Amino acid sequence: MADPIGHGFPKGTVDLSNINLTGTTAQFNTALSDNDFATLAGTETLTNKTISGASNTITNIAQGALKSTTGEVSDGGTASVNLVLPGGEYGFYPRLKGNNSDTQSSSIYSSATAPTTYATYINLYSAVAFVKYAQQRYIQASPPYDLGDGSIEQFVFALVSSTGKVVNAYAAPEAPWHNNGPTDIRADYYEAGRGYRKIKQFFAEHGSVKAALAKGLSREQIADSIHNSPLIEVEITQAIKNADMNLIPHPFGVVPAGHTVVLLDPVSPLMGKLACLCEGGESICELLHSGDLIVTNTEVSRIRPSGVITTACRFR
Repeated sequence: MADPIGHGFPKGTVDLSNINLTGTTAQFNTALSDNDFATLAGTETLTNKTISGASNTITNIAQGALKSTTGEVSDGGTASVNLVLPGGEYGFYPRLKGNNSDTQSSSIYSSATAPTTYATYINLYSAVAFVKYAQQRYIQASPPYDLGDGSIEQFVFALVSSTGKVVNAYAAPEAPWHNNGPTDIRADYYEAGRGYRKIKQFFAEHGSVKAALAKGLSREQIADSIHNSPLIEVEITQAIKNADMNLIPHPFGVVPAGHTVVLLDPVSPLMGKLACLCEGGESICELLHSGDLIVTNTEVSRIRPSGVITTACRFR
């Protein structure tokens, strides 16, 4: 920076208490080599900055500021069923409705056989055959999602009987494994559209304590390693997001004999249209039970979880 009479400043310390610097944020950004100047006044947007929650207080966070969405599960039978809710541990308590006012019941989990890993289930039951729905709002983890065939806007699963009837359904922007499996897919921050998180190097190398035990490490060695492990930056890749796909391949638990689990073609242009209908208050599960959205017999070759087939679908 040159002085007003054209001489260069000598090397050393410049006491800003005796110098007034004026200019706009844009002018300072132009002058700085890293183009990384910010002010505390005005409404400028901070990009790629980390704000420590330990030393700062963020107030006035409205409901609309949360990156949330909704997903839905449904049951049209008379048996007691446990269905995976899309939000997992990041979901709010679900809301319920039925297509008539008959008796219905629900619980977050109710079954004689509990799962061996944590997951958020809801139990739906009615004494007579009518359709029960549970809608859950939840905080999203790390969209977008891609199983390897293209970006996915909606995951829609259906449990179809041997007669072609949709018994259970699931529709959400996240798949059941995204928030319910043991793999943490949250991104702490984003850069150029990619999600990143800082984790201890131990977990990047071993994945979990259970995996380290399987490699022969003792719990004491593992504890010491975690304690001394440095933090590293890890990108939340699609491989990480889908790591639990075959652990929770669908939301329907034990599949009854003669029934088929179907994933509606997730990269079909129709999924984008269904996502738009959801924004307008439509229910994909209702469309499936009413027959306004038809599961066809046309199987589609897509990357998918084990035990699931992928088919085309269409509007009636």
